[in-house]
Amino acid sequence: MKKKRNTILLTAAILAVAFGCFLVQRVFLRTEGASAVVLSHGVQIARMPLSQDAVLPVGDARQGYNRIRTEDGYVFVEEADCPDKICVREGRKRYAKETITCLPHELIIIVEAQDAGKVDAVAR
Repeated sequence: MKKKRNTILLTAAILAVAFGCFLVQRVFLRTEGASAVVLSHGVQIARMPLSQDAVLPVGDARQGYNRIRTEDGYVFVEEADCPDKICVREGRKRYAKETITCLPHELIIIVEAQDAGKVDAVAR
């Protein structure tokens, strides 16, 4: 009986530490995004500054289309003709490393921070 109680306490402690790390990362270590990088079929087709309001239509009626909008520091897919519309329902993104994905159209939008091009000492 004592081993079972200790196992439960250890599991609860590990989960509490994991949740605490997740919370710190989500609340305190978030970085505001500066631009949205738009990839279509694995190729970068645009870089949209989040500080400027803009609309970017991607694709056409034959291959499918998405309309991407930047507004008030956010990026989101305003309209799409894919069957499930998950990319539209993903909502507005503004923090670095957040993504929006449309698998039917092979479209990925990645929010990047201002210093995303810099390489740190660990990455070298």
